Amino acid sequence: GADAVVVPEALRAIEYRDGDAVYVSGYDLAYPDAGAAIAEHAAALAPNLVVVLDPGPLVVDIESSRLAAVLGRVDVLSLNKRELEGLGGLRQVTGRVRPATTVILREGPDGATIHRAGSSPEQVPSVRVQAVDTSGAGDVHVGATLAGLARGMSWPDAVLFANRAAAYAVSRPGPAAGPTDAELEKFRAGRWE
Repeated sequence: GADAVVVPEALRAIEYRDGDAVYVSGYDLAYPDAGAAIAEHAAALAPNLVVVLDPGPLVVDIESSRLAAVLGRVDVLSLNKRELEGLGGLRQVTGRVRPATTVILREGPDGATIHRAGSSPEQVPSVRVQAVDTSGAGDVHVGATLAGLARGMSWPDAVLFANRAAAYAVSRPGPAAGPTDAELEKFRAGRWE
């Protein structure tokens, strides 16, 4: 697709506002040419921007220098257990990111755990559902986490919001799409207070 042919000039033309979140996907970092341009761009982003990385299932296919450049700049790293193992485990990951980076470990039906320097890990529960299709659940989780934070939610509340949105997404067939507020409210009935 078009994301495979991203060029540095196109990225330099993007205008950001203070506090904007910039989402970096591991799928895009794995592309030979576009991945290099995206990694260079993300690593050089100003400190007033929030850089978010979801390495995805291709984490082991991302060129190591490219991954290191982005990990050295991320503010939020969101990944599942398999992706964490692909990066060498939690201790290895926390040694590769800046101390202020928030690491969110997505654990499917077991919820998610928030890891921040100087704090004990915070376990955030999930909503148990019958998973129909988990494609894109991580993307929904990241998007909902950022939406929650943008709405002024605390980290635990934003991740809880994301857990619920991801539960909604996996309970339906086809690639995941994040729910609207109305869809999530309807889905809530009988599942949580």
